[in-house]
Amino acid sequence: MEEVKFRAWDKIEKRMCFVTRIDWVEENITLSYYDTFTNNYKEYERDIDDVELMQYTGETDKNNKEIYESDIIYFEYDYGKYKSVVNFKNGCFDIGVYNWTQAEFIEVIGNKYKNPKLLKEE
Repeated sequence: MEEVKFRAWDKIEKRMCFVTRIDWVEENITLSYYDTFTNNYKEYERDIDDVELMQYTGETDKNNKEIYESDIIYFEYDYGKYKSVVNFKNGCFDIGVYNWTQAEFIEVIGNKYKNPKLLKEE
C-alpha cells in the first residue's frame, strides 16, 4: 500500500508546510515547518480554507525528491524539453503529455505556489 501523505501551502503565511493532522469534522489542519532561525520545527493550526492541500503522488524524481500535487516538473524526453504542473484529476495524478513510467527523467524544480514565475519562463 502506498503511503498517503500531504503537504500544504499556508495562504496566510505564504509558506509550504508539512501536514501533521487533518480534522475534517472541525475543519482545521495542523501544520509544521522548520524554522531556520530557531533550528526547530514549529507546529500550528489553520482553518482548512486557509490552506491548499497537496497529496504525495507516491513517486520520486531523478534526485529522489518526493513529487507532490502542484509541483512544477521539468524533463527532457524524445528530443524535447518539457515543463509541467502535477495535477490530480479524474482520480489520478496527471503530468500533462508525459507518463509516470519514465519518472527517472523527471526533476522537481519548484511548485506553483512558491515559484509561480517558473510557469511563465520559457
